[in-house]
Amino acid sequence: MKKTDHAHYSLMPEKQLADLARIGQDAAFDEVVNRYKLQLYLMAVAMLSSSAKAEKSVSVTLAKARKNLHEYHGESLLLTWLYRQLQKYILTHYKLSGSQASTQKNSPPRQDHTTESAYPETE
Repeated sequence: MKKTDHAHYSLMPEKQLADLARIGQDAAFDEVVNRYKLQLYLMAVAMLSSSAKAEKSVSVTLAKARKNLHEYHGESLLLTWLYRQLQKYILTHYKLSGSQASTQKNSPPRQDHTTESAYPETE
């Protein structure tokens, strides 16, 4: 492929790029990766607090996205769909890791009304 062809994809609107990637144009998907890889990586680092796990998660997510792009129907931005794929991967693959533990640790305490006595105190 010529450099001018690749430059053509960099100027393309997201919807058109997604359509071309969906029908198997590898250069179009490569442009998707160029556009969104950093944003996906930053999200993964925020969720995992590990650059190595984030890199792996983004790589796996993008490989799966290439294979499953037929599932993207354009109801949302492509980046939104990719974020959701990444989030699903992280939550299932690292479900017992520190990312969930830190989420739970920082959550407000549950309001549990079952500990209140059913009988008022008598004086």
